[in-house]
Amino acid sequence: MLSCLSKVFSCKFYCQVSEDDDEHGQASLVYFKQKNREIGGHDGVARGKNEHTERYNVTCSDKEDEKQTVHPEFEFFWSENNPFSQWYRTKFIVEEHQFSTAEQYMMYQKAKLFSDDEMAKKILTEVIPKKQKKLGRQVKNFKPELWKDNCIRIVKAGNRNKFFQNEDLKNHLFSTYPKILVEASPYDKIWGIGRDANDSKAQTKETWLGHNLLGYALTDVRNKMMMEEGIITSDEHVLTSLAESALKDIKKTLR
Repeated sequence: MLSCLSKVFSCKFYCQVSEDDDEHGQASLVYFKQKNREIGGHDGVARGKNEHTERYNVTCSDKEDEKQTVHPEFEFFWSENNPFSQWYRTKFIVEEHQFSTAEQYMMYQKAKLFSDDEMAKKILTEVIPKKQKKLGRQVKNFKPELWKDNCIRIVKAGNRNKFFQNEDLKNHLFSTYPKILVEASPYDKIWGIGRDANDSKAQTKETWLGHNLLGYALTDVRNKMMMEEGIITSDEHVLTSLAESALKDIKKTLR
């Protein structure tokens, strides 16, 4: 099982973050390291012990934080210091362009989609995630429906490159299988669930306030990458894209 791997990575990735505004405009919270468990499956994925991912086993202690949020079906994230965040800083290259965050890739591709080459260049030179996002909101000729038709594809492509080109991050992503990744942002009801991970109502989908587009996109990317590496088989993968399915239910304009 992969229960120990996340603890090793948590020493590197999960820590107290600054008081600066994070990706949703509010002061960042303290997030504690999370530990995976042997879990039962959920719809569309294998149940019980995960024999496909034994290669990621490591030796570690059983000590855990009392304040952590552990769920048998969901892998919560939000802090920009978490590798699943769009604002997490790590380098990856796509078509000879180097990106510092998945957010930068997303906003750059948004500008290119609407033929705003001037803004695309500005986004490429901006290193601060919050400012990358702000520039993306200033893209000219924006058409909501066109963005809605392409945003999931773009987010998946950026994260696929991010995790594929960074082996430690990829292994950390794989260690979450078969959980559904969940962006536990109480401020984002489109890409997140509109609730904090410590909120009791975050523990079931039925009481989420948001659509979790980012979490579903990451789950889709993880499962597909694991299939390509022969770690899981197609009958264990959610064949219907979780992200695209969730997107169909969204009526609000996406920016």
